[in-house]
Amino acid sequence: MNIYLSVLFLLILLSSFEYFSKNKKYFVMAIFFLVVFAGMRQDVGYDYNSYHNFYNDINSFSDVFNGKIDAEPGYVFFNFLFKYLGFPFSTFVLFFSIVSLLLLGICLYNVFPFPSLVLVYYYCRFFLVRDMGQIRSSLVSIIFLMTLPAIKNRDTKKVLLLTLIGAFFHTVAIFIPIAYLFTIVVKKIGIPVVLVYVCIATLIGTIFFFPELFSWIVPARYLGYFAGKYSTGKWLLNPIFIMQLGILLLSLIVVKNKNVSFSSDLAIVQKVYLLSTLLLLVFGPLATIGGRVSTIFASTEILLVPILFDHFFKNKIFSLIAYFAFCLCVFYLIFVFSGAVNLYVPYKTTLF
Repeated sequence: MNIYLSVLFLLILLSSFEYFSKNKKYFVMAIFFLVVFAGMRQDVGYDYNSYHNFYNDINSFSDVFNGKIDAEPGYVFFNFLFKYLGFPFSTFVLFFSIVSLLLLGICLYNVFPFPSLVLVYYYCRFFLVRDMGQIRSSLVSIIFLMTLPAIKNRDTKKVLLLTLIGAFFHTVAIFIPIAYLFTIVVKKIGIPVVLVYVCIATLIGTIFFFPELFSWIVPARYLGYFAGKYSTGKWLLNPIFIMQLGILLLSLIVVKNKNVSFSSDLAIVQKVYLLSTLLLLVFGPLATIGGRVSTIFASTEILLVPILFDHFFKNKIFSLIAYFAFCLCVFYLIFVFSGAVNLYVPYKTTLF
């Protein structure tokens, strides 16, 4: 546990240096450190053993497409390639971490004046669960962040291209065009609009309390997600839903900016974040499905929260302190309170 807190405080330190010096070299250092931390892990985190088994089970190129491995062909192909070249699984994990976090770094570097601040929140909210666990989801979520400029510019071809690339690594990427259409349908976002959509999503969500109504159309591969432990979600009492709704409403109340370009960009982020929040309701008690579909769009939270705190207080130093305090709270909620930490301790590495 101590090592994860130490990494968090190191990121806070680097982001503070960046904030006061206005030098983005600290962001590069932070990205490099996270690549090593995630890429050099061993037997740590969600799905590590499952992914390791996938790697061991691949024997030929035909396994990329024959359905033997329960993963998308793009992901399986890179497994096959690294195994064919004689590399151990640990090398593949490092490669995947480099690609994912490098793409994240590119996304953030030119968008935020202080990208290290965003990285602190990313670490608390997503890094441990995704980049040190569900690595396919991590890559697709970052690909989705790269799609946001195309969504804003209504560049349909680029949205579809990035969707196709993402779908080769995780099926959930097929929902990206839905986010694109949602930003078009929702002309203007405000508190009344949010509340209306929340009510509609809640009504739709009641359907999933009765799986016999729709289970006949669900592919056999996914039927397991509609029963047992996967159908006991807290729905309206889901802490993540409550947190997301609170963040969204506060951003609509607090963040005011006369800059037209900024307001336009922010509206896109808020619309996508609204969709993420609604998906947690739409799937009712099916917490796993709702969470997996919602999570790629929830990635916009790393853009929204720093903006929210930047506008929350006039005193920038106080805003910074409050932001770091909120990051610590999210770290506790996502990593400790949820019990996820039990899958991450002790931290083991291939370095020694």
